Amino acid sequence: MTLDTDTQRDPRWRLLRSAIRLEYATIRWNIGEAVLTISLGVVAGSLALIGFGSVSIIEVFASSVVVWHLIPSHTIHITDSTARRVRQVIVERKLLPDTSGDTNG
Repeated sequence: MTLDTDTQRDPRWRLLRSAIRLEYATIRWNIGEAVLTISLGVVAGSLALIGFGSVSIIEVFASSVVVWHLIPSHTIHITDSTARRVRQVIVERKLLPDTSGDTNG
């Protein structure tokens, strides 16, 4: 992606790049957190740790939606892509165990 110098000097562009870098760092952190807590949960036999790691997977999908909305070319097929991502997060939420502690259903 080649940008002219005026765009690169724009403070909004710098903030956008920082936001994208921060979201990628969040995704990396959540992936590491999921791998670690699920692994430790399996070793320790702790459903709570496994559930906590599973929630981190949902956070990865949510952060990927944020990244997708932040990248400059996101206006292409915005309706279809957004709907697809929302469905993906909903499916993941239904497949993963409920770790909220609510036993009423």
